[in-house]
Amino acid sequence: GRQFMADPEFPRKLAEGREDEIRLCTRCLHCLHVMFTYQPVVCRCNPFAGNELTRVIEPAATPKKVMVVGAGPAGLEAARVASLRGHHVSIWDRDRELGGATRMAAFVKGEENDHLTEFIAWYDRMLKKQGVERHLGKEVTAATVEAERPDVVILAPGAEAVEPTLPIGKGAHVQTTEEQRKQAATALSWLGSKL
Repeated sequence: GRQFMADPEFPRKLAEGREDEIRLCTRCLHCLHVMFTYQPVVCRCNPFAGNELTRVIEPAATPKKVMVVGAGPAGLEAARVASLRGHHVSIWDRDRELGGATRMAAFVKGEENDHLTEFIAWYDRMLKKQGVERHLGKEVTAATVEAERPDVVILAPGAEAVEPTLPIGKGAHVQTTEEQRKQAATALSWLGSKL
């Protein structure tokens, strides 16, 4: 039943041959956690879960130029919904990939517990399908916003890792998890080019 919380349109999309549009459950069990504590159902993947009748995406009266700064989960969802409402949407991030800190979480947790890579891939497919412009690997400044001249700017700066202050011996080689993730991605890319 968790899949229906992640995407209530699951059966319809299957019947219509739109498998690529199915928002898969990431298997995080957050929905069950809140249910067992007698709270309203929520879904990490679907912010509309439990509110499908009250939170309805309707066309905007006047389409606007919307600039979303930040391509983590909040920015991706803001871009998706604004686009569905008929706005002309662009998404910006200083990182070269979509997902923000979710990519780090996927690296740390792996795919056995949470299906976070698919979570990001779904947004990637939906934003492409909806024609959302991407500006990845670009730092957004006031000059960038002035040059773009959007009607609306949505700031979704996301999470930042906190580096602990630990006593580290002289000459020790220490890396952050983000540095390790980037090294692993580079190594996998190199390996893929050799196969």
